[in-house]
Amino acid sequence: MLPSMVEVTLDRFPVFAQATAFRVHIAVLALVGTAVLAWAWDRTAAAVLAVLALVSLGGVLPRWIGAEPPSGPNTLRLLVLNVSADSADLDATAAVIEEHGPAVVVLPEASAAYAQSLIGRIDAGYSATTDVYPPRSAADGSSVAPEAAVRTPAATTVLVREGVSATAQPTRLPLSLGMVGVTVRVGGSSVDVLGVHPNSPSPFAEAAWNDDLDTLRDSCRTGVPTVIAGDLNTTANHSSFRALIRAGCRDSAEEVGAGAATTWPADLPRLLGVGLDHVLTAGPAIGATAVRIVDVPGGHHRAVIAELVVR
Repeated sequence: MLPSMVEVTLDRFPVFAQATAFRVHIAVLALVGTAVLAWAWDRTAAAVLAVLALVSLGGVLPRWIGAEPPSGPNTLRLLVLNVSADSADLDATAAVIEEHGPAVVVLPEASAAYAQSLIGRIDAGYSATTDVYPPRSAADGSSVAPEAAVRTPAATTVLVREGVSATAQPTRLPLSLGMVGVTVRVGGSSVDVLGVHPNSPSPFAEAAWNDDLDTLRDSCRTGVPTVIAGDLNTTANHSSFRALIRAGCRDSAEEVGAGAATTWPADLPRLLGVGLDHVLTAGPAIGATAVRIVDVPGGHHRAVIAELVVR
C-alpha cells in the first residue's frame, strides 16, 4: 500500500475510484500481459515491463502490520455482515450468529423488520437499534440530504447480545447509509462501537463517498477504546482508507495477517473479490487477536468476525 501523489489525486474521482478497488487484479493482469509480450514479441521490453509490474504488485498487495494486541482477559467478539437490503438468508444468518455468539453484530442494509425477524430465529437474546436513511445530522438530529443521490434507501442496524451492558449513543454521524453508535462494557472498560455504512463510490456519487469517509476520521483520533465496523465501501488501496489509518485507526485484518481476505462479491471466488467490510480499532488498549471471513447464503457480502481484546 505505497501511496503516490497520482493515486491520491485521482482515486477519489469517477472511474479511478472504482478501479482502485481492483488494483491487485490490475497488477496481476499486467504481469500476465508481460508474459505474453515475452513469448510473442520483444523479450527485453517484456523483462522491463515485468520488473515494473512486480514493483507495482508489491505496492498493492495486502500488508501485515504484525501489531501486538494488548493482553488481558477482556474480550469482545464482533460480527459484521452487509445483508444486502434484507436479502441475506435469515436462517443462515441466524445460524452464523448462533455458532459464533458475538456480543455485537453490525448489519449494514438491515431494516428494523429484518432485524426483528432475525432476532426471533436466534436462541440467545439480542436487542436491536436501527438508523434509517435518510441520515440524521450529528448536530440536531434532522435529516441530511447527501451531496449525491443514493439510489436505494437503506438502514444500518446494530444488535447487542443480552447480558452485555450497553447504551445507545444519541449522537449520529451524518453518513449517507446510516450509522448506529453503542457503548458496551468490556470488563472494566467502556468501548464505543460505531456501526457504519458510508456511501459507495457509485458513478457520480463519489462526493458523498468522500464526505462519508472523511467524517470518520475524527472517530479515529479518539482517546477511548473505539471500534468502527461495517461495510466501509473502501479497500486498503484507497487513499481514503489510508487517511483513516493515518488518523489513528487500525485495521484488524491487517493486524493479524488477514489483510488479503475479501468480502465482496460473495457470489464470486474469493480471489476475484475485494475487501470492503472492515473492523477498525482506535484509541488506547484495544486490538485484534483474530479475524475470520464466513460465507452467508443470499447476500452479496461475506461476514467478518473479529476477536478483540481490551485491557
